[in-house]
Amino acid sequence: MAFDESSPLSEFEHILIQDGSSQAVYDALKEAFLERFSTVSPAAVELHTTLDLLTNNLVRVQLTEDTRSEMDCLPPLPTSMAYVLMLMDASYFELELFAAIDDREGALICKAPQSINPTILSAVREDGKKLNRYKGQKLKDVLSGFPKDQCLDLDVEWSDYKRWHTVWLSAGMRRNRSGLSL
Repeated sequence: MAFDESSPLSEFEHILIQDGSSQAVYDALKEAFLERFSTVSPAAVELHTTLDLLTNNLVRVQLTEDTRSEMDCLPPLPTSMAYVLMLMDASYFELELFAAIDDREGALICKAPQSINPTILSAVREDGKKLNRYKGQKLKDVLSGFPKDQCLDLDVEWSDYKRWHTVWLSAGMRRNRSGLSL
């Protein structure tokens, strides 16, 4: 995979995707491989992988019981992450992890869980209009008032996380599903 020089992604030497995927296994293995969703199957495994999109190489593969946290399977971060972009799902959403990646000069995109409630510093619609009415508000307090037909770019902060607290969120309503896509 390669990007045109005008693409913002062209500055990266590595684009890493980190995720896990569950698979049910024989019920007889439930002692060793307990399943998180026991109504589906009493036994399951999860395959955790880190893939480098630009080199098309697997960086790490780990097979665990399904109950193991995905964060526990995140490979150690390298000393330097300059020119590295990490893509992660909501199970990796931890401010301490974001700070560690930032300390190593890396970049990341992480889906946010619905449970977050940061303070909004600024909000801009996709057409460029600034929405000052959301400034200083908690996300959950104003979420229902977000435009349904446009995405918003938000700068937010967590006041109780002093070490590293300002991030950018893109918020929009998903078609055919209720709720916010962060």
